[in-house]
Amino acid sequence: MTSTFYHYISLPLDENSREQMQGHYKMPRWLLILLALLVVGLVVASALAIYFAHQAHSPACKNGLKVEQECQNVTDSLKSKLAQTQEILLKTEAQAATYNQTVAAQMASLKAERAQSQKLQEQVQELQKEIKTLKQKLQDTTQKLQDTTAELNQLRKDHGSSSRGNGPTSSENTLSLSVVAMLLTLSLLDLLA
Repeated sequence: MTSTFYHYISLPLDENSREQMQGHYKMPRWLLILLALLVVGLVVASALAIYFAHQAHSPACKNGLKVEQECQNVTDSLKSKLAQTQEILLKTEAQAATYNQTVAAQMASLKAERAQSQKLQEQVQELQKEIKTLKQKLQDTTQKLQDTTAELNQLRKDHGSSSRGNGPTSSENTLSLSVVAMLLTLSLLDLLA
């Protein structure tokens, strides 16, 4: 007795039917090769994934990440210091340019003052020569005045001894005063010349 739950199709088991059955289930070769490559690729990818996961969690990798983070921190710090140094350098260059302009202006001013000082020194030398010349003229004029005064006194004595009996008259006094005034005027004109 057969069970009613199962229904079997009776298949003929002759050779033709076997070939038909095999031909019906037979897959193309390229599909088999592709499936084999796919399976091999999955196995290799899984193995690589396991290997790299193991390497990522290894102490050497963790230390490498720590060192990389420290290097990044140092790099950031150095970049910040470099930016500050460049800013200070720009400010220093601007100050140096300002100082150079100030020095150039001061040098030009110093040259102008030296030139003016040189001119003043030349003028002082000329004035000293002129003063020396005037002193010499004054001494010459003083000597002439003394000589003239001595001659005038000699004339008075000579004139006084000849007119002792009469006494000096006002015309003689006027004459001697006019001679003195004329001599003084000549002396001053000589000094001013």
